[in-house]
Amino acid sequence: MNHAPKTVDKGMDNLKAFEKLQEYKASTAELRAHEEAMKFGLEIFNYEPIAYPELTLVEKEIGLLNEVWELKNDWDKQLEAWKDIKFADL
Repeated sequence: MNHAPKTVDKGMDNLKAFEKLQEYKASTAELRAHEEAMKFGLEIFNYEPIAYPELTLVEKEIGLLNEVWELKNDWDKQLEAWKDIKFADL
């Protein structure tokens, strides 16, 4: 997660955005899998599993970003369909 973008790339298209979101989803899934793997070891020593609220927040943010990019993708498709139609025919 240290490589999360801090600014908006104005050249980001829908495909690139979805690829990036998939990368971040894979990273969070890997971290969750590691968290699950550690639970057994912690239970052996009677330790409470560590909660990672930041990871939950990142997962939520990825979901929200995915929704935003889905909306943009839908808009782009509709706009492309409208380009060749006369305004009066819309």
